[in-house]
Amino acid sequence: MVNKLFFFSAIGLSMILLFPVENVTAARMELDFGQQCKKQYGRKYRAELIGNTVLDWKCKTKKTLPIYRQLDINAACQNQYRFSDTKYSDFNDPNSWFCQINGDIFEVDLNRQCKKQYGRKYQVELIGSTVLDWKCQTEEKRIIYERINVNDACQNQYGVSTARYSYFYAPDSWFCEV
Repeated sequence: MVNKLFFFSAIGLSMILLFPVENVTAARMELDFGQQCKKQYGRKYRAELIGNTVLDWKCKTKKTLPIYRQLDINAACQNQYRFSDTKYSDFNDPNSWFCQINGDIFEVDLNRQCKKQYGRKYQVELIGSTVLDWKCQTEEKRIIYERINVNDACQNQYGVSTARYSYFYAPDSWFCEV
């Protein structure tokens, strides 16, 4: 049973590198029910879907005669993100839960940060498949890659030093949080 849900902002986080100054008012973050079950009841519990609605997620022991307990989804968002609200998009879709950030977020321009950090001949390039795989490289495409400081990008572009991403395996999910 899949117990990790991945949702991304439907309001433009995938356009981070194309439109750097757009203010986005909310972001959806991944929610890990398995982690929450372990936090609530101990490492012997896991998340399990026992029905067809958003209310049918439960924590279950791994024993032969399983014990089902209530999964606190609100606590899951608070424990995993501390700054988010729990929401779902469709009551009849148990996989539609997500955590929504409260407050303003802003898209970050990683190409602009490359030029600021290393000079105008540098540009951003994705060399892998995670948020940490953005690097700065010279326009001549030499094999020299430099690390991007995304917190500095947020500070330089918006005056805030909190950079976050919505999902590690979605490279375009970086944003700045106010």
